[in-house]
Amino acid sequence: MELNQDRTGAVLVVARDWGEQEEEALCPLIGDAGVLFDEVLSYAGFRRQDVNITNIVPETRPPDNDFRKHDPRVVEAGRVALDVWVKRLKPSLIIAMGNEASYHFVPDWPTGGRGIFGAKGIEDRAGYFWETKYGMVYTVLHPAGALRKIVPGYELLRRHFVRARKYLRGNLSRQEFPEVQTLSSQTTVEHLLLSRALAADIEVRFGKQVFCCGFTGDDLRPWVAKYGRGFSLMATLLEGREGLEGVFHNGPYDVDLLDRNGFPSALYTDDTQAAWGNGLEPELAFRDEGESGGRLTRKGLASLTALHPSLNVPFWKGDTSWTRYGFPNWSCGYPLETTTDPDELAKLYVMAGRDTFVTRQLWDWLKPEMKRRNVEAQYRLAWNTNLRCITMTRRGWLVDEDLRQERIRVLQARSDEAKEESAKAALAYIEKYQIEDFKKTVECKCCSGVGKRCWRCAGLPAM
Repeated sequence: MELNQDRTGAVLVVARDWGEQEEEALCPLIGDAGVLFDEVLSYAGFRRQDVNITNIVPETRPPDNDFRKHDPRVVEAGRVALDVWVKRLKPSLIIAMGNEASYHFVPDWPTGGRGIFGAKGIEDRAGYFWETKYGMVYTVLHPAGALRKIVPGYELLRRHFVRARKYLRGNLSRQEFPEVQTLSSQTTVEHLLLSRALAADIEVRFGKQVFCCGFTGDDLRPWVAKYGRGFSLMATLLEGREGLEGVFHNGPYDVDLLDRNGFPSALYTDDTQAAWGNGLEPELAFRDEGESGGRLTRKGLASLTALHPSLNVPFWKGDTSWTRYGFPNWSCGYPLETTTDPDELAKLYVMAGRDTFVTRQLWDWLKPEMKRRNVEAQYRLAWNTNLRCITMTRRGWLVDEDLRQERIRVLQARSDEAKEESAKAALAYIEKYQIEDFKKTVECKCCSGVGKRCWRCAGLPAM
């Protein structure tokens, strides 16, 4: 523990465990990760001496710096000691850096198995505040993880610590999700169509069946259309109107599925993912790279929401449930990947409404920001590409099979010719310099040259 402020109310930063340099200095968060940590603190307006710093495992370095190789008893002892410190110091904010620290503080933090040893999901959940039994916990990337992928890791850490400073100064108010309401009247449809911009989002079942569609207009009240009369009203909204900005997040997916389900949409005029990832900040908004790809953001709504300068909503895309509909309030969560989840439909319903609620607010931030940074043309080019992708998906790929086969033959002929030329050059080199590796005695099954050198199989003249 680096106890810089031995008093209640000070910020407590919790990392994972010692690395090599921390072990030598008997101090947490030094070395390369510590340098990055100090830079991020300074950028956000903190001083190291103003915060207390500790680890989940305070004074033990694991073999190969692999947290999973800790003795479980040592980890458990560290967690017990950490709880004692939290109870004594009563921090105004706990900043949990990385999966292991976040797992300790945040209920139902996702894990791939073995509890804290398989903790995962920080890429989605970085930049969010969690109301817990310990008080308010703020989850961010670990500096060591950011160093492994400095772009976008460094910038993400800087922005997330700026959010922490805003929160502590009272400039980042907590915003709860409004009640999600069912779209059931033509009057509501007419009201939504009067909006300057209308955010929309679908939720599907079985990968392709549209279950519901959410909408949020200028008054930031989320409405969700469900099967039956709701779908008839949804169709009217999807027609849009002249001058109405229809905003989706990753819209090609939604618009294509709507079309396949019999609801063509003219509402799609803008896209928050394209605005962010292709216009405003392409270096931050990249695609997933798989479980081993070292990704630090996802191409998703949650990652973008956590970078909004003033939006502070509870994380709503978790793996657990929520209170307003009988589950914890801070995490709605997608339904379990099983048809036996009794809350599947209720979760999809709420998710659609909440997604449009944040999408609409993101658009109100992104649109003027793109104009300020003069990247509107770049964004519009990306959005037009989205439309072309949708068109190609709908019509399928038009292939001239005869031409395709002819080009395959041409390419194969070029490949054979190149192989022959390279073989000639290689054989000439081998013969000239008598490469020893090609003189090894082998047992040749094709020419019965048992115990003798066989060059025929290698394509060389007999020697």
